[in-house]
Amino acid sequence: MLLSGLNLSTLDNNKDRSIKRGAEVYIFHCQRCHMPDGLGGENLYPPLSGSDYLFNNINQSIKIVMMGSDKDIIVNGKTHDMDMEATYLTDKEIADVMNFILNSWENSYEGIITEENVEAFR
Repeated sequence: MLLSGLNLSTLDNNKDRSIKRGAEVYIFHCQRCHMPDGLGGENLYPPLSGSDYLFNNINQSIKIVMMGSDKDIIVNGKTHDMDMEATYLTDKEIADVMNFILNSWENSYEGIITEENVEAFR
């Protein structure tokens, strides 16, 4: 059903488990706007797959997931002006969904976002 390029049967480390949990969070909270393929929707919902904004602004992206945003952002040269509501996710859920997004589709992130990283923005 979901998310190409993620083999859930081979997950064995903390990052992989976080990504698996994050996939579930993504389906429930993010997929309706950012789409199953992470490509978003035209100028409203920015793409997460291959997003220059995401990788150049990881801390800001965590804050946007946490608190929402009503500011325009430029992703891959296009302005996106749709407001994003705060998610009311736990710090662990935000870390997990960030790890999923940062490691899905065209994205690959060597690090791991932890609950402690997210907590720093509370």
